[in-house]
Amino acid sequence: MADDPVSIVEARKALGAKLAALRSAVGYTQETFAPLTFYGRSSIANLETGRQNATREFWTRCDDILQTSGVLTREHDRIVSALYDHQRQTVVPHSGNTAAETPDLATTPSFTFSGNQVIAAADSRGGLAEDGGDVIEVLARLHRLNRSVDPAIVDLLHTETHRCLTGYETANHAQLTANLVKQRAWIETLFDECRDSQQLQILASAAAMTSGLLGYIAVGTARFTLARAYLLEAFRLAELAHDANLQAWTRATQSFCEYYAGDYRAALQFAHAGRAIAGTGPQSVRLTVNGLARAAGKLGDADTVHRAVDEAHELAASHSAQVGVPSSISLTRYGPAQIAGNAATAYVALGMPDEVQKYAALALPDAGTPGSTWTRSLVTIDIATSLIRSREGALDHATSLVAEALAISRSRPVVSIQRRAAEFLDAATTRWGHTNHTAPIRDALATMDSRR
Repeated sequence: MADDPVSIVEARKALGAKLAALRSAVGYTQETFAPLTFYGRSSIANLETGRQNATREFWTRCDDILQTSGVLTREHDRIVSALYDHQRQTVVPHSGNTAAETPDLATTPSFTFSGNQVIAAADSRGGLAEDGGDVIEVLARLHRLNRSVDPAIVDLLHTETHRCLTGYETANHAQLTANLVKQRAWIETLFDECRDSQQLQILASAAAMTSGLLGYIAVGTARFTLARAYLLEAFRLAELAHDANLQAWTRATQSFCEYYAGDYRAALQFAHAGRAIAGTGPQSVRLTVNGLARAAGKLGDADTVHRAVDEAHELAASHSAQVGVPSSISLTRYGPAQIAGNAATAYVALGMPDEVQKYAALALPDAGTPGSTWTRSLVTIDIATSLIRSREGALDHATSLVAEALAISRSRPVVSIQRRAAEFLDAATTRWGHTNHTAPIRDALATMDSRR
């Protein structure tokens, strides 16, 4: 930090001043604001004067508390991007000019989320750049050049892990898994070399997200024992990072794991444990509607489902609404479409077709947006299941909906879609027996089984 160019130092001071102004504008003092961010009052004072750095997670949390629509996070990312460019220019001289140039923040392009030119090169193939390069390999080479744990590398590693989370649903999962395993191993070597307590917390946070995402991917392929191991590790790392939102996120993922493993009581227990940590934070909505409501539905507890769905809407209403459908594994707050989709699933389990139809109709418009393939498939299957459980039946229409849902996600099958379609098939077979209408669904599920 002491060696940073003047423009970076001034930009950090400006970011801190912006935080101070926004905090004061909504009536928080440093003393009342600090506990909400999980930082001490002295750290808030240092951050607001530019004397201390903080993780991306801190700035995202501040945006959420102050409801600033990501203003602080975007500015933090722009500073990290500019700092990386400066360090890259220092290591790699320009042609015909060996002097390193200090970046001009006034002309630095706005940060998109990828974080910098290295991470912007990564595409939806799971962290591979368009020219075949690998983000983690590039950062590892830069680390070896410095022969120390460079703070910029730690921050960029954290940013890259966030990118993996937000791009999860469109990523190539085989490649993403390989990259995450490699990333997790590299973080372990950084742990051994790092002596700075703040950097250790950032590393623990990145490691927790990495292990958590590996656990989530394992659930998607029905490898529940492996998923449980990764998620247990993720929670312990989130504790080391002193990150309550990350701890709540891990508990939500553990609940998700047990739900698809068929242990609904364990799913309910993890959701309750997560809610105790989350408070009204970003993961509270996910834990309530994806965790409590769905598990309670499977256990036949209609009262808990009703309360959880109502509470999820109340929690969401107290914060600015998410646009579209965030990644299902996102660290941010669930959007309205996700609340509605999960409510529909809970009511499917309770056999309440009218409620399913109501909430599915609210979820479908956003579920049709790019990057929401699984959400659309799952909501469509829920609608189909509600149709066959209604008085009229409508088997022909329902089976065509399930066939459509399976076709949508054929190239990206996950256990949630397979289980939901299998439940539909069981319900249809119970009511009508084996028919020509359900034969294509049975064949599609057999194909999915053989591919796992």
